[in-house]
Amino acid sequence: MTSIFSLHGSVLYRHFITAVLARTALVSAIFISLMEVLGLLEKMSSILGRHQGLSGVIYYCALRFPVLLEQSVPLSLLLGTIFLLVQMNQHSEIASLRAAGLSTPRLYGLIVPAALILGATLLLVKHEVTPRAERAYGTWWNATTPAVEARTANLWFRAFGRIIHVDKVEEGGRVLLDVESYQHSKDTHLVEERRAQMARYVDREWRAEGISGWRLDGNQFLSLDPGQKNDFLNLPSPMEIMTLLETPPILSIPALMAAIRGVVPTSQSTNSYKIALLSYISLPIKLCIMILLALPVVYIPPRTGTRSLLPIAALGCGVLYMIGQGLMDALANAGTLPVLFSLTATPLITLLLIWAWILKLEAG
Repeated sequence: MTSIFSLHGSVLYRHFITAVLARTALVSAIFISLMEVLGLLEKMSSILGRHQGLSGVIYYCALRFPVLLEQSVPLSLLLGTIFLLVQMNQHSEIASLRAAGLSTPRLYGLIVPAALILGATLLLVKHEVTPRAERAYGTWWNATTPAVEARTANLWFRAFGRIIHVDKVEEGGRVLLDVESYQHSKDTHLVEERRAQMARYVDREWRAEGISGWRLDGNQFLSLDPGQKNDFLNLPSPMEIMTLLETPPILSIPALMAAIRGVVPTSQSTNSYKIALLSYISLPIKLCIMILLALPVVYIPPRTGTRSLLPIAALGCGVLYMIGQGLMDALANAGTLPVLFSLTATPLITLLLIWAWILKLEAG
């Protein structure tokens, strides 16, 4: 029995990896198509109302594809693995492999490389493609918004030692309306306030209009000279402004680390950036957990066929896992839980419960 796996192990690896990846790609394509259609149902009238036409529809779908891919793959992997194992079980292939000495941990080892390949691919997309696509989408959508439909951004962020508020963002971040800048002393007292009715990005620099404000000089309040050079010229670039509008932050690893250190403009809590950074680690873990959740379906008796509820239970556990992880992230973002605890608690609990379920099925 050992010789069988030593001689044909590579064949089994290739078979399981190819089969899982093919089914995952098919299910993911269906999920992404449905989500694109739902997104277009909401955005189609706005796209056409902005005179973007068919090219705008295609551009919208292309820019949304990376984030939809990341959202769809975990459940697609779970479903694809369930379909494969149920099919093999119905054709007694699992029984044959078990008769040759294949254990459940060994079966998991044959399938998990597919999850690692998907994880590496998604990490590359998440790091290199998704931030650029989301930034391009936000810029394009904001720049094409008619003035009558312009929405209040109400953006607060920290930059250059100041707290800055922007009421509205237009033209893809190149025009800011009702800008307020506040500076505090080391003992947190407000020492300066500056306002501008408009800040426009021209020739790679900001030009503010309608400047007013005051600063504290000792015990005196001094009005600012509207014509003097001011820190509105040091506002973040339009691209950074659009990035600050993203919730949750969708950034590369270096950008997230810079935000955590506070060396770049930030609009959210430090925990938000830590969670986004740790999501790079949790993504492969999530995919490996999805493979594990599909394993109980191999215990379905072949004669039961499609009447067993185990596949539905496995899929339900996958959905509950993603909901639980999202809840943990929300609690960590609010400061209720430590960030590291939110990353590890749900996978560990799921791991213990699923192995207890598998051991019970093995014994029963």
